[in-house]
Amino acid sequence: MICALFGNSKLFEDVEQILQQALCALIQEHSTVNFYVGTHGDFDSAALRVLKKLKGQYPFMDYTIILAYLPTKKDALSDSDASHSVFPQILDSVPLRFAIDKRNRFMLEQADIILTYTRYSTGNTAKYKQLAVKKGKTVIELFCK
Repeated sequence: MICALFGNSKLFEDVEQILQQALCALIQEHSTVNFYVGTHGDFDSAALRVLKKLKGQYPFMDYTIILAYLPTKKDALSDSDASHSVFPQILDSVPLRFAIDKRNRFMLEQADIILTYTRYSTGNTAKYKQLAVKKGKTVIELFCK
């Protein structure tokens, strides 16, 4: 089972505890789970920190960092992050300004479950949540104001 994580690029509160509870529930409910997470914004950073911590607690779960761009020397990944990272081939010829959207659509297509954290009913996270609903994906909302 694959769960893709989507959230606002700017966070106005600490989401790690609620995120950890939701991810633990998914891990315990499904014996095999792989989480897809992006690399842009506060939510992605918080999600990655939680996933790394949970990997020690639940060695059978895994996470994959889905890259929108190939890293440059300036923003090179750590060895542990590099071993968990994937650059989808479909992004090879995508113009940079469309890369994040294309990456997010890739994540959405691959996932069985979409977990969202958003403070707004509009914006990119809401857009991907609506796309997931249209595609019949299971959507878990952590917060929506």
